[in-house]
Amino acid sequence: NAALAHRAKRGTQELHRSHESVELLVDEDQHAPVRRWSLSPEEQALNHETHRLIDLARSRGIEAQITFVGRRPSNRLCWYYSAADVFVTTPWYEPYGLTPLEAMACATPVVASAVGGITYTVADGETGYVVPDVDEAVSAVDRIRSLDRSACRWRVERLFSTDAMVEG
Repeated sequence: NAALAHRAKRGTQELHRSHESVELLVDEDQHAPVRRWSLSPEEQALNHETHRLIDLARSRGIEAQITFVGRRPSNRLCWYYSAADVFVTTPWYEPYGLTPLEAMACATPVVASAVGGITYTVADGETGYVVPDVDEAVSAVDRIRSLDRSACRWRVERLFSTDAMVEG
């Protein structure tokens, strides 16, 4: 689909800090569309893990598909979220689930660890998939295109907008 390919070129996909999960997603999905991980230039220069992931991508022959874009201003994040086919977040702890809400507000479905607030913010099977482990995350990424992206935006507007939060 040309529209999806165009969106993938414009934006980035965040994979938050579970580098073991990133590695397994790369291992299992070597022929995937462009995937991008975001670290600031300072983190890139100092972060051994960044270099390990670049080496891993190089060993799999997918280095050209990965770009470390660094931090982005918050007022531009919507472009990255909107351009992504999927937002994957695999934290071991997440009290509120705010980053999945940001992605869903941009009509981007989410694959997320079944922890904390994520289990409430992401409607499993409707706005994304809440997964217990890496194997399920890989499977969920493969199924993500079957979801209606507009359901993501609708859920955020209905349950998490300022008006909805005030009305409680």
